Amino acid sequence: MFILHPYERHPEASTDGTEEAATGQALLPPTIDFVEPEADHRMRHQRFIRQQLHELEVKQSVLKRQLTELHGHRLADRLRSVEIEQRRLASAGFNVSRQVASLDKLHGSMLELLEDVEAMQTKFDKTVPDLRREIAKVEYSVAQVVSEQGLVREEVHNTARSVQAMAVSVSALQEERSTVRQLQTELRALKEEVGRVRSATQLHREMAHNRLEKVSAWERG
Repeated sequence: MFILHPYERHPEASTDGTEEAATGQALLPPTIDFVEPEADHRMRHQRFIRQQLHELEVKQSVLKRQLTELHGHRLADRLRSVEIEQRRLASAGFNVSRQVASLDKLHGSMLELLEDVEAMQTKFDKTVPDLRREIAKVEYSVAQVVSEQGLVREEVHNTARSVQAMAVSVSALQEERSTVRQLQTELRALKEEVGRVRSATQLHREMAHNRLEKVSAWERG
């Protein structure tokens, strides 16, 4: 589009005052055609920036809510509970180990006792019935010991499974800590991005204001 300077005259314009008044509108600079596209562009850009700011604020709100929920889980309390449970399991494992050692000694003693009983049986054939009763008692005791060993082994197995489950819980808590750190990093990045967008918006507004002032000055000039 060809824009006339306010001080330029159309080549065909007459120097007569009447014709000059009639063609006054043609001599005015078509500033509306210049301002409207600029305003259109500015409005579209402002809508785009507002949409970006809204999306960033929504993301920031979601991240804050997730961070609050993760903090609400009381990770510190759960970690303390895990540590207490680990100490309890360690103490239980130590007690079980001592019981197993005692049972092993008892089992060795029972075997020695059986050997002694067999020796006594060969020496005192006349007291066979009494010896048999003693042997039955010893066998009953051995059966009890074997049963207790089975219970102890089962308890050890359960303890090992509990320790493994606690280890999984600790690993999950560590992953949650990593997630919290990552969310905090993303939140800081979003804050920085919001700051940059706001700075760009302010700069764009200042530039648009300066342009409008120039256009207004040009119209007045």
